[in-house]
Formats: sequence, C-alpha cells, structure tokens
Amino acid sequence: MKLLISSLLIVFSMISVKATEVNVNEFLELAKEAYINEEYAYSAELYEEIISLGYESPYLYYNLANAYFKDNKFGRAILNYERAKKLLPNNEEVLHNLRIANSRIVDRVDTVPEIFYYKWWKSIINMQNSDSWAKTAIAFLFLFFMAFAFYVFSKKLIIKKIGFYTALILAFFVIFSFIFANRYHKFQLSENSGIIMTVRTTAKSSPSLTSPDVFVIHEGTKVKIINDLGIWYEIRLANGNVGWIEKNTLELI
Repeated sequence: MKLLISSLLIVFSMISVKATEVNVNEFLELAKEAYINEEYAYSAELYEEIISLGYESPYLYYNLANAYFKDNKFGRAILNYERAKKLLPNNEEVLHNLRIANSRIVDRVDTVPEIFYYKWWKSIINMQNSDSWAKTAIAFLFLFFMAFAFYVFSKKLIIKKIGFYTALILAFFVIFSFIFANRYHKFQLSENSGIIMTVRTTAKSSPSLTSPDVFVIHEGTKVKIINDLGIWYEIRLANGNVGWIEKNTLELI
C-alpha cells in the first residue's frame, strides 16, 4: 500500500512539473505576443508570473525590464535590468538599455572614481560569471594534464620541453580561473544593492522619522545597503553620501 501511494505521489509530481512547464511556455508566448501588440503592462505581468514560479534567467529579467520601460515604469525597468546585469554582467544589450533607462530618471548621482587597478581587476573578473570561470578552469586543467602527459611520456627532448612549459603556463591559467570564479562569487555576495521604488524618498541622518533630513532621492536611483536595522536600511549613494531610508521604499536587486 505504501509503495502504491509513493508511486502515485511520484506520478502526480511528474504531471505537476510537466503542467508547470507547459504553463511557462504558454506564458512566454503570451508575454512576447503582448509586447509585440504594445500591451506592455500585460506583458510585464506575465513575465512576473513566470519569475514567481521559480524560473530565473538574465533574459527573463531583460524582457521584463523592456516591458516596464515601454510602460514608462523606469524604476522597475532599472531594477530588472540590474538583475539581468547581475547574472550577465558584460552583455552589451543589457548595459545599453540600462544606461537609457537611467537617463530617464530624476537623479544624476556622480560616481566616486575607483582606483584604476581595482577597476581593471574587477572588469576582468566580470568577463564571466563564477560558473563560467569554473568551467574555464576545468578546461585548462584538462589541457594541463594533456601537456603534462607529453612531458612525462614523450621520448623526444623537444616534445618534453614543449609539454613542460605548456603545462606550466596552463597551471597559471587554472589557478587564476579558479581565483576569478571565487572573487566573482564574493563580489556578488558583497553587492547588496537596491533600487528606489517610491517617487520621492527622504534619507535621514539616523533610523528615526524625527531625525534630520540629509538628502532626497527619487524612483530608479541605485543605492548600496550598508546596514540593516528594523524597518530601516542605511544606504550609500554612488557619490558617497550616506543616510537611512525605510525598507519599503526600495527593492533589492
């Protein structure tokens, strides 16, 4: 009897998964069709429904952002372009559309310049995500073993030399690829940011409504979260300004 019940549960779960996949495909087609027909709010609603089912990809966020942008909801457009960028950091289409969306919002926050070598280091790491760097490291590791095999087993001196130096170079590539994978993962964990969702938000000098105002920011502005206390976030702007805002004024990327 227990075996029968277990078998039925497995069958029903498989049917449920299959039905969900069908629903997602239907939602995707409907969302694309709605976008083409300029029904942007409906298209965004369908993409949100797909994401709520647990599906996540940079392309889903990108298409959702495009729908919000066309619907003139620039805060939500920027939020989802940023989410797409987080998963696909060097995609030119995502970066281009994000720049356009940022040009439509009220705030123009000057960025504090990064030290050139840190910026260069970060740009190299962001060439791929952590999974891609790990796959690159494994590919280099495979080539390393091949080159090392030539060094160990070849009887010709020239082949042994080529195998040795090639293996040495590949060993560096393996090490650095794993380092980049690790650093990318740490960058993502430390990048605790959000987008302002309210039309106008006043930042306070401390986590209290009665504390002095320090600056005003508007919908679509990106902020870095540096502290969390009750219903408050302490945030830092790209120009270095720091203040406290209520949590319900932003959404996390």
